[in-house]
Amino acid sequence: MTRLYWVVAILFLTACSPAEEVQEVVVTSEAAMESVPVVVAEAPPEPTGYTDYIWCSKGENYSLEALNARNKDWLAGASELGIEKWGVVEVTPSGWSSENFDWLTVLFWSDKEARDAAWQVYQDAGLEEQLEAAHPGVEICGGEAWKNVYPTTAYQLRQPSVDETFRVGYQFCSFRDGKLPADLRAVIRGPYMAHLERYDAENGVSSYGATVGVPDFEDETIERHEGVPAAFDILWVNVWGNPDEEKLGAAAVEAYGQELMAAFNTVTDCSEEQMYDGRVVLARTW
Repeated sequence: MTRLYWVVAILFLTACSPAEEVQEVVVTSEAAMESVPVVVAEAPPEPTGYTDYIWCSKGENYSLEALNARNKDWLAGASELGIEKWGVVEVTPSGWSSENFDWLTVLFWSDKEARDAAWQVYQDAGLEEQLEAAHPGVEICGGEAWKNVYPTTAYQLRQPSVDETFRVGYQFCSFRDGKLPADLRAVIRGPYMAHLERYDAENGVSSYGATVGVPDFEDETIERHEGVPAAFDILWVNVWGNPDEEKLGAAAVEAYGQELMAAFNTVTDCSEEQMYDGRVVLARTW
């Protein structure tokens, strides 16, 4: 799949407000006094952010205390370099393990431009080398030449309520034959949003949120970890700010969400959800 296809796909995928729909405008001719329908296409939704997923493994001197100390110096150094409008979490496989990493460090940026500028400043300053000298052998992240960094353009469908810890699930999805992004958008705006409205009505304020990520890399050529298909169109991300709420959400799907899941399955083919336990390292600063 080409990157252009991904971009076109997501622009038609994300939920839109009525103001973002294609509207029919009636134009009246003063001469003939005739109404002529004119179709005006509104601007597509804009990305809500940009996200880096980085493979990280324990070094020979790893401990949680050592990692926290390194993270403290890392964030302080980034702040001194003027890096801002970002956020950091660490997510660790829950109930499974990977041969490729021990956890993922996830960086949230306001947009790709902010991300690229920050990475350039970071590398030019040699901050990574300074941190390794001060905290040797604590972590190994990014692989050789940072080849194990996987950026995505983010489109948030619903914002989660996250404090310090959370649960997150990732699915790698492709469109089924004959299905278009508009088909998935219809499911999201229809059965999916209706399901969430019912869930909120029955359970009160929810910590649940969801994001769709569009890969900003060629998925056919990257190094993969377990359970990632050879190619995919989108990354579907479910987040529960209250980890206990994951079970409530699953029960709701079982009780009254089967038609919703069937609707999703007619449009996309998704991998089995990979679950992670997350912790916030730096809350988003924008």
